[in-house]
Amino acid sequence: MKDEFLDDAEAHTLAKHQILQEYLKGWLPILGQGQTNRLLFFDGFAGCGELTKGHPGSPVVAIQTAMKALSGQAPLEIRMVEKDPARCAYLLKIIQRERKATSTLYPSIRVFDPICGECEPAVTQLLDDHARSRKPLGPALFFLDQYGYSNIPMALLQRILSNSKCETFSYLNWQRMHPYFTDPTKADTFTRALGGDEWRDVQALQGQQRIDGFKAIYVRLLRERAKAKFVYDFAMRGRDHRPIYWLFFCTNSIKGLEVMKKAMWKVDPTGRFEFSDRDAEQGMLTGYTQEMLADDLHRDLCGQTLSSDGLKEYVLTKTPEYTFKEAIEVLKSRGCAKEQRRADQTIYVFTDPPMKTMSMFAD
Repeated sequence: MKDEFLDDAEAHTLAKHQILQEYLKGWLPILGQGQTNRLLFFDGFAGCGELTKGHPGSPVVAIQTAMKALSGQAPLEIRMVEKDPARCAYLLKIIQRERKATSTLYPSIRVFDPICGECEPAVTQLLDDHARSRKPLGPALFFLDQYGYSNIPMALLQRILSNSKCETFSYLNWQRMHPYFTDPTKADTFTRALGGDEWRDVQALQGQQRIDGFKAIYVRLLRERAKAKFVYDFAMRGRDHRPIYWLFFCTNSIKGLEVMKKAMWKVDPTGRFEFSDRDAEQGMLTGYTQEMLADDLHRDLCGQTLSSDGLKEYVLTKTPEYTFKEAIEVLKSRGCAKEQRRADQTIYVFTDPPMKTMSMFAD
């Protein structure tokens, strides 16, 4: 029975695939414009291509999104890896079915047969082949949706990101990881995942302090050790609202970060960038607004002058938002921001509101 190895279509899994879909909808057309080198989507833990209840798996999400987003522009390669033989065999049947739709109508999309094996050797082989050929690897998105926490070493992320226009969207399972921080038999796997022993700094912590402390360490190491200029995460929570895992997006492109934050907003319009199976059943709460962004910009930038590019990067990297036009209008109405034109840039000046004076002749 195929249901024995199909992954459950949990609400948080569908939310994860929605983020992937929304990102590819924005990523593929942007990078496909005028692109002569092929684009690459690499699914390192592809599963069997299908979830329970007939929902598509991540490779099929990528294929079907590409058919709608590319419209025959740039060439795209879709490659995938699955280590379980039975799941890989089932995935091959799914891919052969999908390829019938792409081969005639979308000849620029090339879908490869799945590699039956481990992700790390497959990615390493791809990197080695490109290094020998001296052909550019990117533009590429590596979707590294591992099942736990030990199969994607920091060194592999660093090597991927060292290639121009390459991004990673990876998974780290907190639920499976944190109970074993004091288990000496797991120490090597944690050290490999982080590229060092910094994870030991949270061994003595408990509860939310341990969660926040570990995530802060991992994000810092993605920047310092994997050399990702921009890192953004999305948390998935279960029916008890406890964290299950994080998705970490790494890129060296501010445009890539903008597209990913837009995709994350589609799934969590509160700006907290998390999804909870509990909230999926009970409804989402109101979250971050442009009024809140205006307050934060005034608090953090008062007395400063930023170009439009500088403000865009600030908003993308320091706030939940990806757009700021409405917030600027709010600040202008308060007398807290001014716009100036200089060459091809808009300059934003953030100030305190003007003092209100009382006339001595007032009633």
